[in-house]
Amino acid sequence: FHIVADGAALATACQQVRDEDRGALVQVNAGSLRMEVRSDDEGMRVATVPCRTSGRAFDFGINPTYLREAVTGASEVTLGLTDGTSPIRIDHSDGLLAVVMPCRI
Repeated sequence: FHIVADGAALATACQQVRDEDRGALVQVNAGSLRMEVRSDDEGMRVATVPCRTSGRAFDFGINPTYLREAVTGASEVTLGLTDGTSPIRIDHSDGLLAVVMPCRI
């Protein structure tokens, strides 16, 4: 499963939902990636990013701070996922490679 998105838009979305203690639920639908963080204190924060996908989509959890660090500076990124528990490969359009582990939500 692959997700292609604008790096700056994805980094901004990560910043919008960031919570020091919580991971974000990521849901991918036709044409969009939705990140959601629920907090007892602050309620629910949601950010959506346009994207292109290939393969069978599934939901997964991720630490938005780590994802933001991995995509910052990229004009376009491709996230490669095998399943909701395996490492997420992040390829920048300029050739840089990063890996981020998913988390349980």
